[in-house]
Amino acid sequence: MIRNIRNIFEQVSDVVYACDLKGTLIFVNRYTCNFLGVSAEEILNKHFTEFISDDQKNVLKAQLRSKSLDDLNGFYNEIKLKTKSDNDLWIGQRMHLIRDDQGSPSYLLMIGHLISKLKSQELSLRETELKLKTIINSALDAVVVIDQEGQITEWNTQAESIFGWKKSEVLGKRISETIIPDQHVEAHEKGMNNYMKTGHGPVLNKRIEIIGKKSDGSIFPIELAIIPNKIGGKHFFSAFVRDITKKNEQEQALKESEQRWQKLVNNQPEAIQITKNAVVEYLNPAGYELYGVSEPEEIIGKNLLEVTSPSKKSKFNERLSKLSKGETLTPLEFDITTLKGHRKTIEVRSTPIVFKGEKMIQTIARDITEKKKNERRREELLSQLKKANDNLSEFAHVISHDLKAPLRAISSLSEWLIEDYEDKLDKDGRQSLQLLIQNVSRMDQLIDGVLSYSMATQSQGLHEQIQTKNQIQSVKRLLNIPKNITIELKGDFPLIVFNKFQFRQIVQNLLSNSIKFIGAEDGRIEIQSEYLKEKHSWLFSFKDNGPGISENKEEVFQLFSSYSDKKTDSTGIGLSIVKKILNDHGERIWFENNKENGVTFYFTLKEHYDTYERAEIDFTT
Repeated sequence: MIRNIRNIFEQVSDVVYACDLKGTLIFVNRYTCNFLGVSAEEILNKHFTEFISDDQKNVLKAQLRSKSLDDLNGFYNEIKLKTKSDNDLWIGQRMHLIRDDQGSPSYLLMIGHLISKLKSQELSLRETELKLKTIINSALDAVVVIDQEGQITEWNTQAESIFGWKKSEVLGKRISETIIPDQHVEAHEKGMNNYMKTGHGPVLNKRIEIIGKKSDGSIFPIELAIIPNKIGGKHFFSAFVRDITKKNEQEQALKESEQRWQKLVNNQPEAIQITKNAVVEYLNPAGYELYGVSEPEEIIGKNLLEVTSPSKKSKFNERLSKLSKGETLTPLEFDITTLKGHRKTIEVRSTPIVFKGEKMIQTIARDITEKKKNERRREELLSQLKKANDNLSEFAHVISHDLKAPLRAISSLSEWLIEDYEDKLDKDGRQSLQLLIQNVSRMDQLIDGVLSYSMATQSQGLHEQIQTKNQIQSVKRLLNIPKNITIELKGDFPLIVFNKFQFRQIVQNLLSNSIKFIGAEDGRIEIQSEYLKEKHSWLFSFKDNGPGISENKEEVFQLFSSYSDKKTDSTGIGLSIVKKILNDHGERIWFENNKENGVTFYFTLKEHYDTYERAEIDFTT
């Protein structure tokens, strides 16, 4: 009988093996040997776990230790066997406890069948489910899945973040009880019922904007897309939800910003135009008036290069190329003929911007026709003034020559009288002649001062790049500086474009005045410069420790006004020359008495001057 059973097991196409109660193999059928790729002699009398895959041994041992022999009878498990070729194959086996004639446990019989394909499909399904869960949980949108009863079956991480409910709190609950606001619950229920009857829904398979409800009951705007599906005869719905609170706020802010921008440009007195590749995309009301436009169609969409004089097109293309690269360009002046045939001159400043999501050029233009007329008139007046100044200068030279000649004669004659009649002149006579000579010398100085004053701004247009520190040092070397006076330059000094001769005049007169009136045994003069960023100018200061200036001496800059009452040999012309030079350049000079003693003179010089290019556009072309 037993032999017949063995023969039967040898014929079956299932894994059949038996082991004693210690796990030693006592029988293996032919199919199992073929399955493992070994002979019966190779595996009999070995522990059956030697043919179990390494990663399954501990699992199986744990299962067996947890069960009694009686529990093992009929026990089903799935294990992975290791073949001789190192291939792992899954089998599903059931254990049978075989007893002897006395009823005592004798051995264990295992009968199993190959399930590798099924196991592979199972693992593949698990991997697919894991990937799907990973994708759903890593989605940027909230993913909510409900069944045909409206109950929530899936709820990803983003849904937890957006709505405030944990997944464990909402699974199995109806969606109408959680994230749908009360005012929309009835419409949701009707929509679900209608879809189940007809298979159609007005909000399915499209993106809509609606409101949702958070766990705290608060309402917020969402973007929603609902996709219906059917598997195994059952309907389910996947909802993809996005919180658009910030999006709506940004859109509202952008809308308000556009409205403010529109009001701003519409009320601007200057023309504002926006072009793309020289084609006009936008023009404000001031622009219509500037160009003589009655209807937008007359200029919107017009290519400005087509109405530009041929000789200037290359120049315009060059500027457009530079602007497209983000370069900053100097202002440009256009001579234009408007659509109404009027001749105008306009000044424009162009910058690259983003308009309607595209890179374009914004140009701000203003009518400077009257300004140019005034400039031409000013140039004419300046030309006339120059002629008058030239005549005045020539007159000053003539007067200087004619006045100095008799003064020299008086001075020489006085000196001869002293030499020839020294023994005949009494003390009063000699003092009178000496006083006469001193007054003649003072008169000579006054004439030189008047001549210098008349010539102070004759070379105003001769600007060049000068290093101010070097020029100040050069003036110092020319002056006769007493040993008791030190002159110190503090800080950095700029490189500016100015008339070198006039700058030296300013420095020389300020230093000369300080040296002349300082009076102290340890005289000090400090010269500094400071950049005024907001005014794009340089501030120079000359500080001394002399007697200072009385508060009622604001007229020190007036011609022939003396710096101090303590000195009588000053012509009072030096500071007038400085003020005249600076005023003619649009600059100013002033002084402040120091807290302890002395005075500080201040004056400013600009950093640079604007320059302009010329071009021409004719809108009537």
